[in-house]
Amino acid sequence: MELVIIVPSLDLTGPVKGAFAICNLMKNHMKVTLISLKGKKNISSLLIDKINIISLREKNFIRKIFFINRYCTRKKNVKALSICLSADIVNIFLNPKIIKFSSIRGNLFMNYSEYPIAGNLIALFHYLIQTFFDYSIVMNRKMYNQVKMFSRKKPTLIYNFIDESHLDKFFKPKIIKSQRATFIFIGRLIERKGIMELIDAFSKVLSVKNAYLHILGDGPLRTPIKKAISKMGIESNISMHGFIDSPYEILSNADVFVLPSYSEGTPRSCLEALYLGIPSILRDVDGNKELKCGENISLFDDDSKLPDLMLQKASQSRSREFRKNLLPNKFSRENNLALYLKLFKN
Repeated sequence: MELVIIVPSLDLTGPVKGAFAICNLMKNHMKVTLISLKGKKNISSLLIDKINIISLREKNFIRKIFFINRYCTRKKNVKALSICLSADIVNIFLNPKIIKFSSIRGNLFMNYSEYPIAGNLIALFHYLIQTFFDYSIVMNRKMYNQVKMFSRKKPTLIYNFIDESHLDKFFKPKIIKSQRATFIFIGRLIERKGIMELIDAFSKVLSVKNAYLHILGDGPLRTPIKKAISKMGIESNISMHGFIDSPYEILSNADVFVLPSYSEGTPRSCLEALYLGIPSILRDVDGNKELKCGENISLFDDDSKLPDLMLQKASQSRSREFRKNLLPNKFSRENNLALYLKLFKN
């Protein structure tokens, strides 16, 4: 059996990282081919051997469909999995005899909210075309209910997961308690991620405690964020690193991961933080409740509560003797391998 995974590009966004994780998960159990519609970058740090990578950058949309269709129909027992809208559209035009899977990676109405007028229509379209797939895969209960409501079909729930072995070399059990409390944000610098709210909360934390904030990511709010930080006079307490392919060296030294996003599927960056032993703070939206396990994750629904929660979480993190893996079992690689094998070999 061969699994063909179709992605819009190889840019290291959350959904594409999810595709890479599935490639690495399945490569020892079946042949895996990753097809990128737009381009190819150096991804050797995330995709290891045994994975065939094809770039269709030079082909127009119609020729992309013809190429993938010909590739799949020439082989026996091929399953096609697409991630993101453009890849889904290509997938539904493939030969009807090919078993097709779509992986929905978030609350689509929120994901497309950056397109003010057309966003809701695009999201609705994306939900409706799920009827053309043999299987739709979702990552949490809210996504399950959304897909079921709009497509009138029952999706398959498989929780998000990460490449755990890739992170092992970054794991640091020792907590250096002499350093000031360190917070970290990883994500696109857009309104939906709540980054401005985090900076405001962090400025209030600094009125109580000496602390530091690492911001990893890029986006349209980069300049407004810099101006806000300067206006608050807290430049010496914040580092804006921009986008980093491998943020794990910085992440593994943090005390608390904070993601005040207004919408998430299941944030990979949080899963990575938990695996590296970093307690996390998330907004109480979408499937974040399903991530909560004991005191390792704190949820909030009121921005005014975020500064106190950050102080509390930092104190809790520093009170430990050492770091340990905090990732709940249902998000583990081993648990998800069994579920994907059952789905693809069904």
